[in-house]
Amino acid sequence: MLNDPFEVLPGLPACDQEDSVKQEEFWNTWRQGIVDNHGVICHSALLDDPVIWSHYAEGHSGIALEFDYLISDTLMEVRYCQQRPTMPVELLDMDNYNPFVKQILETKAPSWQYEKEFRVYVSLKDCTPRSGFYFTKIPDNFLTRVVLGVRCEVRGNYVQRLLMQYDWGDVSVAQAQLSPDKFSVDVRDVDSLS
Repeated sequence: MLNDPFEVLPGLPACDQEDSVKQEEFWNTWRQGIVDNHGVICHSALLDDPVIWSHYAEGHSGIALEFDYLISDTLMEVRYCQQRPTMPVELLDMDNYNPFVKQILETKAPSWQYEKEFRVYVSLKDCTPRSGFYFTKIPDNFLTRVVLGVRCEVRGNYVQRLLMQYDWGDVSVAQAQLSPDKFSVDVRDVDSLS
């Protein structure tokens, strides 16, 4: 479940009350079809923002995975704007509505801009379900670093051993630390920690 109630929900064009109700019903059904069959992997361009760590890494006790975004051809940058993308239902009967669907998927309100978000969409049928979650394989050479949160109880050398065990030895491990003089998070490789 995504935390933005406007996710995958286009704006409705101005129309009379009866058409408005029909369009809302249609879009809610369409949206549910997307949500039931597709997942989203959200990424942030920020590693040093304490708010991102608080919101998405269990209050700094989790981890962050750093990826080489240059090798991804499916990564979409989220655009932030006041207006929701709006499309009349009739357009769905046409052959080429995919650009509009992409616009819906990559547009969020400006209040989410602090996330500096990038996304990858995946089909749930291509994922492995476990305990109510869906997992997909990380492409080779995509993961570059595992960063342990400031309050993470897992030790860096344990993560390094796990990475070696699963042939990810070229992935580095780092520890997040609170900056001594700024409201930011510093990240240092485990090997360079004293």
